Amino acid sequence: MWMMGAIAFAMPAALPLYWSVGGIFIIVKTIVLHKMYSKPAEQKLGTVSE
Repeated sequence: MWMMGAIAFAMPAALPLYWSVGGIFIIVKTIVLHKMYSKPAEQKLGTVSE
């Protein structure tokens, strides 16, 4: 991880900005897709649902 920071300081400002925005986008996308496609919570054992 520190290597990416060292490279970011040596590069033009657009590259670290691209990495940061891309990373944030992936995190948000993962959270949204996880909420959309997650299985419903399992009911506790021993309970009867009608």
